[in-house]
Amino acid sequence: MGKLSGRLLAFLLTTVALFFGVRAMILFWVLIQGPVNFIPAAKGRDGCPSCPARTVFSGETEQIITILASLIVIALAWMLWHKSTPKPDDDRAD
Repeated sequence: MGKLSGRLLAFLLTTVALFFGVRAMILFWVLIQGPVNFIPAAKGRDGCPSCPARTVFSGETEQIITILASLIVIALAWMLWHKSTPKPDDDRAD
């Protein structure tokens, strides 16, 4: 892969990862700053509460996973960026 294409790919990966990471941090901040819902679940016709289906992740966990994934993608983009930089010749005499 050429130097220019490697740098463009690294820049694109970093930009997308930063977008999703910042969005996840904002949503995480909103989730932890908002009031806790203390209202009981509505009752159905049979008198039992109609609770929503269980989710695999809570909102906070999902945002933390998104932030961590964004940091991993940024680290990979950084490694790709440095891989495309020319290395100085070590066999030159000073």
